[in-house]
Amino acid sequence: MKLRGSDIVISIIAGMLLGAIIHLVIVLRIPAVARADAFTRHVGLGANGEAQLIPHDAKRTAGIGDDPAVARGVCAWDLHDGPVRVVMPSSGLVQTLSIHDRNGRVIYSLSDRAAVRGAVTLTIMTAAQQEERRLTQPDDAEDDAIEVVSPTGRGLAVIRAVTASPAWRERAARAILGVTCTPED
Repeated sequence: MKLRGSDIVISIIAGMLLGAIIHLVIVLRIPAVARADAFTRHVGLGANGEAQLIPHDAKRTAGIGDDPAVARGVCAWDLHDGPVRVVMPSSGLVQTLSIHDRNGRVIYSLSDRAAVRGAVTLTIMTAAQQEERRLTQPDDAEDDAIEVVSPTGRGLAVIRAVTASPAWRERAARAILGVTCTPED
């Protein structure tokens, strides 16, 4: 049996398509099967309701990710016992707060420019908890908290404080350590 040129081309294209599909499936499955994902590595840092600093990694400054003028911290939250209130006091530095679900997807993100009365306050809850709150809370309840509905029951609040120079890093660290993630009463 003699192979024609068109048969060889079709075989090569089929092999490349199969390889691309396998490669794509593997790449997309890695986060689901990885044991040391971002959530697993950082959940222990901020598990006590207070934000904890993510250690600065001097080896990563050459690439993207670890700017020496930016202090970073995390605070873990769990909605199984009810909504969680995240409070980020204003510090005079540029600060950002992002809420991530268990899989690392950003649910909500904002900066210190959203501060009301000197702090950014978020209440993270599930859709069911939000519905229950709307049914039980009076319409005239005064609360400056921004409601964030999470599709998952656990996640991380990631805080960043940008400094004018690395010399202000201690001030940025204090700003991050001032953030709390506590169950709502």
